[in-house]
Amino acid sequence: MLISLKKMSVAVLCSTTLFAAQAAYATDEDRVDHYERIEITSWKHAQETLKNQSQEMAQAISEKDWERVHELSYDLEEAIIYMQKDLKNTAALLEEVHLGSEGETPENIPDIFKKYNASALKYTE
Repeated sequence: MLISLKKMSVAVLCSTTLFAAQAAYATDEDRVDHYERIEITSWKHAQETLKNQSQEMAQAISEKDWERVHELSYDLEEAIIYMQKDLKNTAALLEEVHLGSEGETPENIPDIFKKYNASALKYTE
């Protein structure tokens, strides 16, 4: 199944937003943990975390529960970090397809595209 241009545009917009947000987060070595972080295990898990924890954070903000806001920020950071890494890997696969199409390794395009497409489809679901 191929990705439509509209869906790919949404994925590109999301990836641009996530990569722009990357500068706002410290490296793993720089972060101070006050709360246990959840482990994000899939793109879907990251999406669910962003949706649910953002809703919880909105409620906590409306209640001026700054401690809860602080706690929720850890889970949201983990979701965004997971998405950044995943998008970076997908972008690398697309770059391989691109370079192959320029004649460097055209014989590899079908296999690399299958990997790229399988990875990119989850962004549109």
